[in-house]
Amino acid sequence: MGSDILDFKERLTISEPSAVLSMLERLGDKERHIAVGASLVEASRWRIKIKVEDIQASSEEQLFDVSRHSDLLFSRQYFRLGSILNLVVVPTRGDALCYYILEVDRLRCMNHR
Repeated sequence: MGSDILDFKERLTISEPSAVLSMLERLGDKERHIAVGASLVEASRWRIKIKVEDIQASSEEQLFDVSRHSDLLFSRQYFRLGSILNLVVVPTRGDALCYYILEVDRLRCMNHR
């Protein structure tokens, strides 16, 4: 695992009153798919607050050694049932939608293409 690079991909789908955060964690040839179901607690033009209600993962066992990848451990700790996540919409000058997840210190941008 020394030469493998940890990679993340995420997608956010909001369909009021719920949201789904789909994630793919990849390390070398190993993958773990996670779907986090959430309810919208609060929403405005610039901020979305969601509460984690359900978590479905492709595997119950830890796919990656979190002691070797602290960023993986840090991001997973907030995806627990009942956790509240705050997403702040970041204005852009293009076709992308960018949001910042405060609790995990993560900026994500999605393009509609």
